[in-house]
Amino acid sequence: MAISVISVEEQLSGWYSRLRQAKKSNELANVYRRLTNVVTALARVRILTFSEPAILRYEQLHKQIPNVRKNHLRIAAIALDNNAIVVTRNRMDFQRVPGLVIEDWSQ
Repeated sequence: MAISVISVEEQLSGWYSRLRQAKKSNELANVYRRLTNVVTALARVRILTFSEPAILRYEQLHKQIPNVRKNHLRIAAIALDNNAIVVTRNRMDFQRVPGLVIEDWSQ
């Protein structure tokens, strides 16, 4: 199992936002505890980087499919570069990427 560095970035950005919003000490402690759990879990998973070949592929995809979110295209480019499957509920965006294999485990 692997995860894209873009997904890691999104996860950590979300937790950093929650840390900045925490007002009370118990809220802050809870967010830090949950962030610790996320980082610990991520440390056990292979992280696929956004390499130069993936960046070039992303740029091509962005020209071909300009109205798909940038991070979705970045994830798609990383997956294509690594012959990986994208697991997502967002079939609408990802199915538009030629050659990308997707699975929806939410059903």
